[in-house]
Amino acid sequence: MEEERSRWLEIGMTAGYSYATKRGEADRLRLGRIARAHSAAEVKANVAQNEITQIEAPRPTSFWSGFAHGVGRYLFEQAQLPIEAPVEI
Repeated sequence: MEEERSRWLEIGMTAGYSYATKRGEADRLRLGRIARAHSAAEVKANVAQNEITQIEAPRPTSFWSGFAHGVGRYLFEQAQLPIEAPVEI
């Protein structure tokens, strides 16, 4: 049972990261709402309706939680500066 939850969490994280990568910076506001969502319903409500909302996961809470975390990971990575980035003073 716990293994199945973990598996759906991981599937959701991969799907969320992929979704965010496709949407990119042009949809940053919506991606931020997904990453900050507090429920599976809130995550789904912020996903573009023509996208992944049709997935029927046996563990929807795990999937959508993972999805939000995957989107959050994408946003976090986009916020990082390259090490060689010059510092302006």
